[in-house]
Amino acid sequence: MAEFNIDQNTTDGNETANGIFGVIKPVVQRIDNQVEAVRKSQLELRAKIEEVSSDLQRISEEQPVNVNFDPYIRRLINSKRRVTLINNIIQNVHDRLERLQRSAEQETNRVKTIVQAESALINVTHGETSDHS
Repeated sequence: MAEFNIDQNTTDGNETANGIFGVIKPVVQRIDNQVEAVRKSQLELRAKIEEVSSDLQRISEEQPVNVNFDPYIRRLINSKRRVTLINNIIQNVHDRLERLQRSAEQETNRVKTIVQAESALINVTHGETSDHS
Protein backbone atom coordinates (compact mmCIF):
# COMPACT_ATOMS: atom_id res chain seq x y z
CA MET A 1 0.00 0.00 0.00
CA ALA A 2 2.90 2.35 0.75
CA GLU A 3 4.23 1.75 -2.76
CA PHE A 4 0.90 2.89 -4.24
CA ASN A 5 1.20 6.13 -2.29
CA ILE A 6 4.76 6.65 -3.55
CA ASP A 7 3.65 6.16 -7.14
CA GLN A 8 0.63 8.39 -6.50
CA ASN A 9 2.88 11.15 -5.08
CA THR A 10 5.10 10.98 -8.16
CA THR A 11 2.09 11.09 -10.45
CA ASP A 12 0.54 13.99 -8.50
CA GLY A 13 3.80 15.96 -8.62
CA ASN A 14 4.23 15.42 -12.34
CA GLU A 15 0.59 16.27 -12.97
CA THR A 16 0.94 19.44 -10.91
CA ALA A 17 4.06 20.50 -12.82
CA ASN A 18 2.43 19.65 -16.14
CA GLY A 19 -0.76 21.41 -15.05
CA ILE A 20 1.05 24.62 -14.15
CA PHE A 21 2.99 24.62 -17.38
CA GLY A 22 -0.12 23.61 -19.30
CA VAL A 23 -1.94 26.68 -17.99
CA ILE A 24 0.91 29.13 -18.50
CA LYS A 25 2.16 28.01 -21.91
CA PRO A 26 -1.03 28.62 -23.96
CA VAL A 27 -1.54 32.03 -22.35
CA VAL A 28 2.05 33.06 -23.05
CA GLN A 29 1.83 31.76 -26.61
CA ARG A 30 -1.46 33.59 -27.23
CA ILE A 31 0.01 36.86 -25.90
CA ASP A 32 3.18 36.25 -27.88
CA ASN A 33 1.16 35.82 -31.08
CA GLN A 34 -0.77 39.01 -30.36
CA VAL A 35 2.45 40.91 -29.68
CA GLU A 36 3.88 39.66 -32.98
CA ALA A 37 0.73 40.80 -34.82
CA VAL A 38 0.94 44.25 -33.21
CA ARG A 39 4.65 44.50 -34.07
CA LYS A 40 3.89 43.64 -37.67
CA SER A 41 1.11 46.21 -37.92
CA GLN A 42 3.34 48.83 -36.27
CA LEU A 43 6.06 48.18 -38.84
CA GLU A 44 3.51 48.46 -41.65
CA LEU A 45 2.18 51.71 -40.16
CA ARG A 46 5.70 53.09 -39.89
CA ALA A 47 6.38 52.25 -43.54
CA LYS A 48 3.13 53.94 -44.63
CA ILE A 49 3.96 57.04 -42.57
CA GLU A 50 7.37 57.21 -44.23
CA GLU A 51 5.75 56.80 -47.63
CA VAL A 52 3.17 59.54 -47.06
CA SER A 53 5.77 61.83 -45.55
CA SER A 54 8.10 61.45 -48.52
CA ASP A 55 5.17 61.92 -50.94
CA LEU A 56 4.17 65.14 -49.20
CA GLN A 57 7.78 66.31 -49.21
CA ARG A 58 8.11 65.54 -52.92
CA ILE A 59 4.81 67.28 -53.78
CA SER A 60 5.83 70.27 -51.74
CA GLU A 61 9.15 70.53 -53.59
CA GLU A 62 7.85 69.82 -57.11
CA GLN A 63 4.73 71.93 -57.25
CA PRO A 64 4.21 75.34 -55.81
CA VAL A 65 1.03 74.98 -53.82
CA ASN A 66 -0.76 77.44 -51.57
CA VAL A 67 -0.84 74.77 -48.86
CA ASN A 68 2.13 74.51 -46.51
CA PHE A 69 2.80 70.80 -45.96
CA ASP A 70 5.53 71.34 -43.36
CA PRO A 71 3.22 71.06 -40.31
CA TYR A 72 1.74 67.85 -41.73
CA ILE A 73 5.16 66.44 -42.47
CA ARG A 74 6.24 67.25 -38.88
CA ARG A 75 3.13 65.54 -37.53
CA LEU A 76 3.90 62.47 -39.61
CA ILE A 77 7.50 62.48 -38.40
CA ASN A 78 6.28 62.74 -34.79
CA SER A 79 3.83 59.91 -35.42
CA LYS A 80 6.64 57.84 -36.86
CA ARG A 81 8.71 58.46 -33.72
CA ARG A 82 5.80 57.37 -31.53
CA VAL A 83 5.28 54.25 -33.64
CA THR A 84 8.99 53.47 -33.29
CA LEU A 85 8.78 53.96 -29.53
CA ILE A 86 5.72 51.72 -29.29
CA ASN A 87 7.47 49.13 -31.43
CA ASN A 88 10.42 49.14 -29.03
CA ILE A 89 8.05 48.68 -26.08
CA ILE A 90 6.31 45.82 -27.87
CA GLN A 91 9.68 44.20 -28.59
CA ASN A 92 10.55 44.43 -24.88
CA VAL A 93 7.21 42.83 -23.98
CA HIS A 94 7.90 40.08 -26.51
CA ASP A 95 11.35 39.46 -25.03
CA ARG A 96 9.89 39.31 -21.52
CA LEU A 97 7.25 36.82 -22.66
CA GLU A 98 9.91 34.60 -24.15
CA ARG A 99 11.88 34.74 -20.89
CA LEU A 100 8.70 33.97 -18.92
CA GLN A 101 8.00 30.97 -21.12
CA ARG A 102 11.56 29.69 -20.70
CA SER A 103 11.31 30.19 -16.93
CA ALA A 104 8.04 28.30 -16.81
CA GLU A 105 9.56 25.41 -18.75
CA GLN A 106 12.63 25.39 -16.49
CA GLU A 107 10.47 25.48 -13.35
CA THR A 108 8.30 22.65 -14.66
CA ASN A 109 11.38 20.57 -15.39
CA ARG A 110 12.83 21.42 -11.97
CA VAL A 111 9.63 20.35 -10.20
CA LYS A 112 9.51 17.14 -12.21
CA THR A 113 13.13 16.37 -11.31
CA ILE A 114 12.48 17.04 -7.62
CA VAL A 115 9.38 14.86 -7.61
CA GLN A 116 11.21 12.05 -9.38
CA ALA A 117 14.19 12.33 -7.00
CA GLU A 118 11.89 12.29 -3.97
CA SER A 119 10.07 9.28 -5.38
CA ALA A 120 13.34 7.45 -6.00
CA LEU A 121 14.53 8.30 -2.48
CA ILE A 122 11.27 7.07 -1.00
CA ASN A 123 11.48 3.89 -3.07
CA VAL A 124 15.07 3.30 -1.90
CA THR A 125 14.14 4.02 1.71
CA HIS A 126 11.04 1.86 1.47
CA GLY A 127 13.11 -0.93 -0.09
CA GLU A 128 15.73 -0.70 2.67
CA THR A 129 13.02 -0.76 5.33
CA SER A 130 11.45 -3.84 3.74
CA ASP A 131 14.83 -5.61 3.62
CA HIS A 132 15.44 -5.03 7.35
CA SER A 133 11.99 -6.30 8.37
